Amino acid sequence: MIGVIPAAGKGTRLGVPCKALYPYQNRFLIEYAIHRMMWEGIEEIVIIHHGDDIPEMLGSIYQMALSSPSSIMEERVAKLYYIEQKERKGIAHAVSLVAPEFPHEDMMVIFADVLYFGYDLNTMKESFDSSDKSLFGVKYVTNQNLLRESYGYDSERIVEKPEEVDSLRPYLGLGIYMFKPDAYNFINSTKPGLNDEIQITDTLDLMYKADKISPYELKGDYTNINYKKDLPKL
Repeated sequence: MIGVIPAAGKGTRLGVPCKALYPYQNRFLIEYAIHRMMWEGIEEIVIIHHGDDIPEMLGSIYQMALSSPSSIMEERVAKLYYIEQKERKGIAHAVSLVAPEFPHEDMMVIFADVLYFGYDLNTMKESFDSSDKSLFGVKYVTNQNLLRESYGYDSERIVEKPEEVDSLRPYLGLGIYMFKPDAYNFINSTKPGLNDEIQITDTLDLMYKADKISPYELKGDYTNINYKKDLPKL
C-alpha cells in the first residue's frame, strides 16, 4: 500500500499561499498525514501539489522517530514522491494523477488539511486487506447538521454537503480513504461538476452504488482545518 496526500489546496482562509504548509505545533499540517501513514508502516507516499514549495520544504526522504511500547525509540523512513496538479480540478482528479506511476497499488488517502488522532487506522487497514472493497472513513456524530459541511450517506447513495440530513445515517464522512486500484476506473467515469472539478464524493457515490466501497467507522479525534479557529489546542 502507498500513501497519497492531496495537497494542492489554497491556504487563503488560513492566510497562507499553501494550506498544507501552514505551521501548527512545530510542524506543517501535511506532516500530520505523513505521520499517520508512517505509523501504519507505509514507506512510499505520493504528494499531489500545485507547483508550490512542498517538495523543497519536505525533500524526498522523510524520517520520523517513534516511541515503542518498551520506550525504545524507532526510526522510520518514507520516500516522498511529488506530482503536480497544474489545474485544480478536484480531489478525485488529483488521485487519478497517481495512476501512471502506481497503477496497481492499494492506496491510503488522507487529505493534507486533516488532523486525525487515533490508532484505529490499523484495524481499518486489516478490514481493507481482507476484503475486495475500498473503504471510506466515517465518524459517528450526535449532531447530523455537521454532515452539511462534509458528506453523508444512506443505504443507496453518498451525498456531498447535503441540505437535507435527517434521512442520512449519523456518520460524518472524513477525508480518509483506502482505495483498491479499481478506484481509478470509477474516477475516469466521474463526470466533472462545478468549475469542471471531479469531486471525490461523486466518485465515492459511483463506487457505493456499484458495491465497491463501504464505510468504516473511525473513533479517534478528527478535525478538518479550514480556518485558524479549527485548529485544536493540543
